[in-house]
Amino acid sequence: MNSFSLDHVGWVTNNPKLFESFWCDILGFKLIKTGELSRELCMTLFSYPGSATAQRYAHPEWSTDIEIHIFNGPQAESDRYFEGHGINHICFHTGGPGSRQLFLEQLPSSVVSYVYDNPAGWQNIFIRDFEMNWVELRETLNA
Repeated sequence: MNSFSLDHVGWVTNNPKLFESFWCDILGFKLIKTGELSRELCMTLFSYPGSATAQRYAHPEWSTDIEIHIFNGPQAESDRYFEGHGINHICFHTGGPGSRQLFLEQLPSSVVSYVYDNPAGWQNIFIRDFEMNWVELRETLNA
């Protein structure tokens, strides 16, 4: 059966301490993973000519994760970049074999999408919505 569920919501931020003071200290999220986004992926997704740190947080009682991206560059440069940015992307987990492909086939040909071949051997598929936010599709791959 094909199904969709919310996997995570992602933000760009220039103030991870303020982010954590709200989401972790007040709402109870915990940092579960830290990774790096390549220069290539940052340029494609954010039009940012550098890399970024990605931090994933989970809540012990909620089923949706949150994620932030912190650009690795001069502070003044990243501060200017973040003006006007808010929610950057939302990720849906597609359940069942082929459900992600079925979703993609139903999109109009005018919809902008981007497939990122991760060096770890899996793909991220991103689609732009009407306000230029990224919608990410994540599908569990069978081993």
